[in-house]
Amino acid sequence: MKNASETIPLADTLMAISESKENEDPAKIRQLIDKAKIQAEEIDEQLLTIIEFSDTFTNNAVPKLSVNNTVMTTDKQQEMFHLAFQARTWRPLYQISYSYWKSNPKTIDTKTRETSRLLATELRALNQTITSFRDEAHQMFFQERVEPYKAEMLRQLKPHLERLKKIQDDFTGV
Repeated sequence: MKNASETIPLADTLMAISESKENEDPAKIRQLIDKAKIQAEEIDEQLLTIIEFSDTFTNNAVPKLSVNNTVMTTDKQQEMFHLAFQARTWRPLYQISYSYWKSNPKTIDTKTRETSRLLATELRALNQTITSFRDEAHQMFFQERVEPYKAEMLRQLKPHLERLKKIQDDFTGV
């Protein structure tokens, strides 16, 4: 947790996309979209890693294979991993990139602007949660209260992932 990246840079990039002008230089918009895709992949991988390493290390746990051959030890952990996989922020960014590339003239439509703004808002909230985890992780380790900390971390991550998934599903029409 101590090395967890902040989601603020991605939120800032998404806000810049949502607030771009109609006559904005297409090269600038393209750079913002490409930057957001790279930032999103980093954040998405980080969330999957956090969930993957939130296992309980229970003796005699029966490992469950999950997405991309990751191993989960509890149903809750597996459920959260699937949710995080579905809530990956790169999904709408690749659709935004494709739509922008295909548009003529090069414009960001209203739905894309609103989705970018909603994602940025949720990523800022997620950042607060991750920051609180980071602040508490060191203390929990030395108090040997790691297992309850991991369960609480998953509980607090879930609403963020559900909202990210809903925003994306609304955008992509899933």
